[in-house]
Amino acid sequence: MPPEPIADAKVPLIAEDAQLDQLPLAILEAEIARIEKLVSVDREATRKFSALSKRITDENTALERLREKLTDCDNGAKERAKLFVKERESAYVRVFDAINAEQTVLSDLYSPLMTRLEQAGDVG
Repeated sequence: MPPEPIADAKVPLIAEDAQLDQLPLAILEAEIARIEKLVSVDREATRKFSALSKRITDENTALERLREKLTDCDNGAKERAKLFVKERESAYVRVFDAINAEQTVLSDLYSPLMTRLEQAGDVG
């Protein structure tokens, strides 16, 4: 006959000093079942703990990356923005310099034609 189940699974069914070869098989099997349940609970707790530990590690890694980005934004973004503004201003200067240079070249190129047109206009 199996023994009455005990409410607390942590309480052993067999005393520490008991002679195992003298105990009925049903009690031994009940003790085995009780220990298996404890081990199963331990395995489940270990699995959950491992999953939580991995998640915490992943979250800490993501947090560190975000902190690095924030630091970069706080420190480097303002300087980069100033640099980009200077680069844009310099590009504008180069564009207008190119337009002025083109105007000078075209004026030089067409000056003989303009001189002829002016002279032809005076004739008429």
